[in-house]
This record gives sequence, structure tokens and C-alpha cells, in this order.
Amino acid sequence: MSMTRGVDRSRATKPVRSWRRARTWAPLLVLALGLLGTGLVTRQLALAIRRADDERFLNDVQNRQGAITERLNNYAALMRATAGMFAARPDTTARDFSRYFLALDLANHYPGLQGLGFSRTATGRVAVLRLDAELHELYGSGVGIWPPTADDERHAIVYLQPMDPRHVGSLGYDMSTDPVRRVAMERARDGDTVAASGAVTLVQEADPRKQHGFVLYMPVYSGSPAPATVAGRRTQLLGFVYAPFRIDDLFTGIFGTDAHPQAGFELFDGPREDPGHSMYRSVAPPGNPRHTLRMSVEIAGRSWTLRYFSLPPFDESSNRMLLPFVAAGGALLSLLFAGIVAQQIRARAHGERREAALQASEARMRLITESVRDHAIITKDVQGRVTGWNPGARQIFGYTAEDILGRSAAVLFTPEDRAEGQPEHEMQIAAERGLALDERTHLRSDGRRFFASGSLAPLHDESGKLRGFVKVLRDMSAQREAAEQRELLIGELNHRVKNTLAIVQSVARQTRRGTDSLAVFEEAFLGRLHALGRTHDLLTREGWEGASLEDILQATLAPYTQGGPGGRLRISGPPVRVSPQRAVTLTMVFHELATNAVKYGALTRSEGRVEVEWTVDASSGTPVLSLAWLERGGPPVGPPDRRGFGSRLIEQALARELDGEVSLEFAPGGLECRMRFPLERCTGSEPS
Repeated sequence: MSMTRGVDRSRATKPVRSWRRARTWAPLLVLALGLLGTGLVTRQLALAIRRADDERFLNDVQNRQGAITERLNNYAALMRATAGMFAARPDTTARDFSRYFLALDLANHYPGLQGLGFSRTATGRVAVLRLDAELHELYGSGVGIWPPTADDERHAIVYLQPMDPRHVGSLGYDMSTDPVRRVAMERARDGDTVAASGAVTLVQEADPRKQHGFVLYMPVYSGSPAPATVAGRRTQLLGFVYAPFRIDDLFTGIFGTDAHPQAGFELFDGPREDPGHSMYRSVAPPGNPRHTLRMSVEIAGRSWTLRYFSLPPFDESSNRMLLPFVAAGGALLSLLFAGIVAQQIRARAHGERREAALQASEARMRLITESVRDHAIITKDVQGRVTGWNPGARQIFGYTAEDILGRSAAVLFTPEDRAEGQPEHEMQIAAERGLALDERTHLRSDGRRFFASGSLAPLHDESGKLRGFVKVLRDMSAQREAAEQRELLIGELNHRVKNTLAIVQSVARQTRRGTDSLAVFEEAFLGRLHALGRTHDLLTREGWEGASLEDILQATLAPYTQGGPGGRLRISGPPVRVSPQRAVTLTMVFHELATNAVKYGALTRSEGRVEVEWTVDASSGTPVLSLAWLERGGPPVGPPDRRGFGSRLIEQALARELDGEVSLEFAPGGLECRMRFPLERCTGSEPS
């Protein structure tokens, strides 16, 4: 008889068919998950890079903004110091001013500043003529106050450093004749402060490429300290210390000449980005900069608006360039893993086919190898005595080879199976059919029982004569315990569902008896179901191990009160936990009391409230809980005309489910429900 005869080929080919189905969807699933993970990683990386670039751009902008503010504040401090010199020494000469200017060393300490000058003020015809004569005396007859005007008050530049050819032409110029400069001069004069003018073209501008400019003014008054009133400042004005700026030269002095700036900016005179008031642009912006930021700066009472934008060098230094490589790398890895899975599935299917073939031939003996640890491989002779014992068998059964070789394999069976002749019957089935499946309880060397799954196959020599058997067995205790646990959980679920349905049926019947219309029935029935549902939610969160009395009250009364403890609901008492079944009973009781309070009692009025307080008395050995439900601030109440489902539920539930007592008192100040029941009977434990 061939050992393959009688093999259940449908059983042997089922794993192969399942692996054939897996060959179709498993690689696709791995590929889809890999691509999804790649997309998520790439997106998170893109967001992180964007945040880093935003922070980097903001730091660059803040550094530039700080450099502008610091430099102009330094210029304003210089203006105040120079004005202080003129105020202290009204007789300062051109020679004195020249020495003062040289000592400042503007090129090194104040880069970007075009020069520093003093404009004297003259009011009245005589003073104007005297000022004009001073200019003739200092610089020759060709220099006087200009341009000519009929104004009674004139301002003329009398000192200006450095005295290079470009600045000489500015001497005698009355800056108040320009409306833009005049506004800044008047603001400086009346405020005793440094004031910046709006955008102007400087008088000394000789460059064919005209630049926008502006002027800083600081007033100089006669006497010390400066006048406290505007009228006094106008009367005692001696003139102005001023500093002209060419805007391009100013920012070159601040930022230098960076060949590859990370960010550029455009400066607007005023609080808005008005193209008509653009004063300066560090570089032409790209068509669509990735980062832009608008900031304002207050310069000597004048608002400037700066629009910053990122430049290609900034974008090129971003890690955004990594994103395509990350995405491509993730996609390639996904394809690689999908290919590996497909290859493994093909290899596994091939292995299953090979195993099915081995199960139908004497080549099963090749399975006996020392490397097999999770399977017991046992050979025995035709009398059932053990002739081969691999390490897996030792690990599963606990016998060493020395202990078991030569003994009957029946010692591995339970006494019940031995009494029924199962060891012999198994060998008979294997000899007749070529394979005997073995799924039963076996014994370890220490007497412990475990569930195992295996098969017994016959061994034939070349002539076809039966020489023995080989058994391959695996310990399935963990899988069996898992299956039993699942059955237990399903049974528990079935039990709880039946209990819940019984409660719902009871509530439905009792609610129908106590109502006169379908609408009233629906409202009452749904309210009770919702209360039951909230209690189930609470018990689920607690693992169905019980719930605290305070949590039950809060969950039950939440739909009817606002503000929680200290509001319409006031709860006080020591911590107490109750069992799941008692939690459901108490929920239904509290729900009925709350519903009655909303319809007829304290909660019908905004000032009404419910006070729930309890104590635990353990003096008698068994802890007893005394709970009082007190309604306050509601309308006067009286006993009902008839007892409804709520009253019956409260009285019967307390007596039957909790083995307790309850009293309902319809006092004029509000309903008072007092209940008392033993905690030990209710929870099986002392208060928490």
C-alpha cells in the first residue's frame, strides 16, 4: 500500500489556493501602504521645511529691520548731540563746526550719512539782511539766501560739512521754501524732537541717476533748557541742525554690497505700499517670491513701510530640494518591498505545493532534523515504541531522548484516550489511509495537559512493507486558549445584550402602562433609554467593573442641569462605587427623579436646584448608604393623584435590586426622596 493513498488532497491544496489569492492583493496592499506612508512623510517633511524657511526668512527680515532702526537711531542721537553743541555755544563758528565734524569721523562711525549742516533762522527784515550779510562774509558776495521769497521768516544753510564741490551749492538755501521739508522743520521745531522729512530730491544731488532722499532736522533754541511751550519754541528758535541722506547710499552704508542677498526689500514713504511713494528697492523682486512680509518702521516721527521678499539664493538654500528625492526614494522602497512580498508569496506557495507533495510520499522523513524546534517529530515502530525523538519533541513534551526512546508512545496520550485505545486506533487509520490527523489533548512529562495538532503517517520500505510511523505535532495551547477566550467574550456579550434587552422590554411595558398617548410614551421611553445608554457609556469607560455614585449622578442629570456642582445640581458625599447592575438600577431611579423635577418640581424654575447628599454608616459592620434627594426653589408640590411607573420603579427597584428602603415626601418646599440600602449587598465591597 502506498503511503500517499487515502490522503485528503482537498485539505492539502487549500493553503496553496489561499496563497494564490494572496499573490494578487498582498503586493498591491504593500505598495499602496508604502506609497501612502511616503506621501505622509513627504507632506510632513514639506511642512517642517516650510516652517524652517519661514523662521529663517523672518530672522533675516528682523535682522535687517533691526539694522535700519539701529542706524537711524544713531543718526538721531548724533543730531541731538550736535544741536546740544549749538545750544551751548550759540557763537559757534564755521571753523569750530569744521573741527567738530572732522572729530566725528562720519565715514567710519556713521556710514551712509551725506553730511551735517546748520541752518540759521531769521525773522524780520533786519534779521534777514543780517543773515544774508553773514553769508557774504563767510563765503563771498556770490552766496546769499535763496531762493527769493516775500516771507518774513527765512532759513539759510550757513554751515555744511564736508565742504566738497557738491555741497557748496547748497549754502544759503532756504529749505522751508520746499513744502515737504517745511512740514518736517515745523514738526521738529514745535516738538523739540528729531523729525524726518518725506521723500525729496537733495539740492546737492548731481548724479545723473537721481536718488530719492530725505532730511533729518533737530531744532536749536536760544537759552537752556529748551522752551516748554510751542509758542516759546517758535520765538526762541535759532535754527536747525540737519542731515541730508541719499536713500541708496544710506542702505549701502547699512547693508554693504552683498552679491548674493537672501532677501530683498522695497521701501515706501508712508504707512501703505503705494507704488507712487516708492523710495527705494534693493533689488528687483522675482515674479512670484515664495516668502513676503510687510513691516513698518517709525523713523523720527515718519512712517516707512518695507515690503520684504525672498530671492532665488534663499530658495536655493532651502531643504525643499530634498522633497523630490524623498518622494522618489519612498516610491522605490515601496516598489522594492512590494516585489519582496510578491517573491515571498511565490516562494511560500511553492513551499506549500512541495509540502503537499511530501505529505503524499515517504520523503516526509526528511522533516526529521535537529533544527526543528517548534514541532515535535516522533518516529515509532509498528508496535508503537518510540524510535526517534527530535529537540522539538523534547521542548514540547519535556522528555529527553534517553527518557523516551524504546517506551510506548501511548504515554504521551491522556489516560482517557489510552483507555479508549486511541494510540492504536490512530496507527490503524494511518496504515489504512496513509494519514491520520491528530488534534487532541496530550500529556507532558510532568503530567500537565496541553492541546496539540499533528498528523501520523506510515513509513514503508522499498518493498512496500510497513516499518513504522512518523508523527509531526505542534503545541496549540496558546491558540486554543485564545479561541476559548473568544468564546467566553462572545458568551459575555450575549449575556449582557440579553440583559439589556430584558431591561428595555421591561421599561417599555411599564412606560406603556403609565402613559395615555403615543407621544407621551415616546418621550418617556426615549428619555429612559437615553439614561440607560449614558450609564452603559460610563460602565464601558470603567471596563464594566463598576462606577462611582457621583459619576452616575453627573451622567444621569447632565441633560437637565447647567453649571455642574455649585449650580443647579449640588452633590456631596464620600466616594462610593457600585456594581454594574446596581449602577443601571440607580440610573433609572435618578432619571425618574430628574424627569419629575423637570416636569413638576424644582427644575421647572430657573432658580430651582437639586441637592443630593449621602453618608455611609459602617458602625453595624455592614456599610449602609443613606442618600437624600432634596428639591429646592421649585413650585409647591403635593402627592400625585395616581402612582405612575416612576414611583413604582423607585420603590420596587430599591427594595428588590438594592435590598433597601425608600420614602417619598411631597413637602411644600419640594420633593424629598430618601433611600437607605446596604453597600455590601450592593457592591460586594466597602466604600472606595
